[in-house]
Amino acid sequence: MVLNKRERTTAIVVGSLLALLALYYIAIGPFLAYRGTLEKQRAKLVKDKNYYNRTISEAKTADVTWKEYLSGTLKESPDEASLQASTAVGNLAAESRIQISTIRPDPAMADDKLAFVPQTVKFTGTGNFSSVSHLLNQLENPKFPVKVLSVGLTPKDKEGVDNLQVQLQIATVSYNRNALLPKAAARPAAA
Repeated sequence: MVLNKRERTTAIVVGSLLALLALYYIAIGPFLAYRGTLEKQRAKLVKDKNYYNRTISEAKTADVTWKEYLSGTLKESPDEASLQASTAVGNLAAESRIQISTIRPDPAMADDKLAFVPQTVKFTGTGNFSSVSHLLNQLENPKFPVKVLSVGLTPKDKEGVDNLQVQLQIATVSYNRNALLPKAAARPAAA
């Protein structure tokens, strides 16, 4: 079969286009798809790396803060924690001009599995409204671990007089050193 110049040019162009199309489907298309997958994986790895770097830096800060807690403010014994909370709230109440009439710590839960043992302390005292608000404001940023569980205000004498009876229940925690330590790996017995 003899092709004239126009048919030969058309055949070369069509053959070239078919070759380019085949090249795209065989090599270029899969390469671009794989490249897109790699870019997504890279973005995920960069995000993970940033997360882990932030976690490591926060862990260093938390380690320093944790050591500060263990060295002074966080107590190991529930009785020490209760005494610390009672003393601190008593000092804050005296600073706020509230007269504490009763301090009653509740017995601590004894559980060796708990890393932090909660301890509650109940206080009853009298003072005026500004003294009570000053005490509660001081308990918002304490120097020891504390959480205000409940506050009760009732008039001490009669309605309309700024003399209130305050019932305050707080919770503090102590730590259990044995529960915080990592468990020793089971070692195989020597043969």
